[in-house]
Amino acid sequence: MATKSENAVFWGISYSGETREVIQLIKRAKEQGIKTISRTRPGNNKLSQLADVSLFTSRAPEAKLRSAATSSRFAQLFVLDIVFSAYASAQHDFTVEQLAKTRKMIEVLYD
Repeated sequence: MATKSENAVFWGISYSGETREVIQLIKRAKEQGIKTISRTRPGNNKLSQLADVSLFTSRAPEAKLRSAATSSRFAQLFVLDIVFSAYASAQHDFTVEQLAKTRKMIEVLYD
């Protein structure tokens, strides 16, 4: 948010829609006039109420023996990947340039 551009968008991602840090950040984004999108589970929750646009991830039953919410996490990552792919396709040349810059920066770590 500190380096926001004119067309900046804030994505708040929380399956429960009640994660305190994400709610604090979306409030800050709105204070700065940044458009906001939430990605949460379906239903009424604080994050989706605050967002300009709300996207929902379907409920998936979680196995009782897992230590984390694997099904909901995969569902959220899947939707995020689709959104990124659509953006990258629409902004192909820019995306390729930015990925090349990122790769260069990371390669420095391994020199």
